[in-house]
Amino acid sequence: MSLESEQFEKMARQAVMSEKGYEKLKEGIPGFWSGRDIPMREKQLVEPKSLIFSEVILTKENFPPVEADWGVLRRLSLSTRSRLAQSGIEIRIDYDRVTQDDIERINKGEEVPFPVMIENHGDRAIEFEGEATRFFWTNEKNRLRGKELRDAVLSDIKIEGEEGKDWFIAGADYDSENDELIQLNMKNEKFRESMKDIMIVFPMKKKLHIPKDDKPLNIGSRKDLEDALKPVPEEDDSDFYLGETPRVELGENVCGVINTGSYDGGKRHLISPLIDPGFKGKIRTELLDNLGYIELFIFKR
Repeated sequence: MSLESEQFEKMARQAVMSEKGYEKLKEGIPGFWSGRDIPMREKQLVEPKSLIFSEVILTKENFPPVEADWGVLRRLSLSTRSRLAQSGIEIRIDYDRVTQDDIERINKGEEVPFPVMIENHGDRAIEFEGEATRFFWTNEKNRLRGKELRDAVLSDIKIEGEEGKDWFIAGADYDSENDELIQLNMKNEKFRESMKDIMIVFPMKKKLHIPKDDKPLNIGSRKDLEDALKPVPEEDDSDFYLGETPRVELGENVCGVINTGSYDGGKRHLISPLIDPGFKGKIRTELLDNLGYIELFIFKR
């Protein structure tokens, strides 16, 4: 068998396992779930604009109440802790280095070093250790759409500012990048209706960043981050910055998930998308390549 054929078969097997993982999670978790924070195995130093390979420590307690397997792992989402994401740090599972033995040991209750990739999108070296990210899962059938989403904005969700200016509700046919409606080629009327009013959009402006400095910044607490953040100067040409939404309040029965998909030119939000139930405050956003907005999806329990 050729290498190309082996790779194709591997991808096909992984696709089947991923689908089975989705069904297992959907059956086991009706609404949404978020796990315990996952610690790094050791202290990290990540230089500006660089990527390193490292390890976190995973246990069964970091997983949802279903048996862990490769499919479940691929279907879980990650959310980097906000104090790290706001310093430019983004953490991903390195699936190519995950072994079946790793997963079996987790199910046995062992503490397992687990492979991750850590990228620093900022302009300053970052040091950190301890709790760094967590898994979460949202059941797509519990995503608020249409009338449900609009009703929630009047009850479970409070947003300061003016609708239509500071925020607005939009559907899949909204081109946030160009601020205009575009026509989607969706022939199925039921599907087309389901894609209306599916997200809350917040326009973003450059607000904060961590300026360049030859000395690494240790992010040991929220205070370390806040002391380092400065307003973005008008002449700044950095491709990573923080924005802020108006004040948002979420009820205890809903959570928010920021869309982390890529847009034209690689613009996107870092993998730190989860807004917990009960959140109150301005959502600070981590934006790449001058992304000028965020799209917030809302899920109910």
